[in-house]
Amino acid sequence: MARMLQKDRCDYAVMNDHNAAAIFSNQVFCQNTIYQSPKPTNTVEMLFAMGTKMQPLKALINIQIKIFTESGKLEASLLNHSSNLTFPSSLKCIAVEP
Repeated sequence: MARMLQKDRCDYAVMNDHNAAAIFSNQVFCQNTIYQSPKPTNTVEMLFAMGTKMQPLKALINIQIKIFTESGKLEASLLNHSSNLTFPSSLKCIAVEP
């Protein structure tokens, strides 16, 4: 999708902010300025996936997630560990390893 957008074969690409940051910071695309629609095409909740071996810990994990969320630490963690990407954006180029 990113290559099609770059070559003017399409007018827009639908992807989440984190994927956009990862893709468009690549050396191939980082010279492009990226714009975000003011209206999202879709929203999804954050999900955690775990294997069946983790089932006995699920209740404990859910309690900890609730505590983490209600304390405000989840939002702080997301801001700290995410790209904090704002649009329009020209992303810093990241070299691609061969």
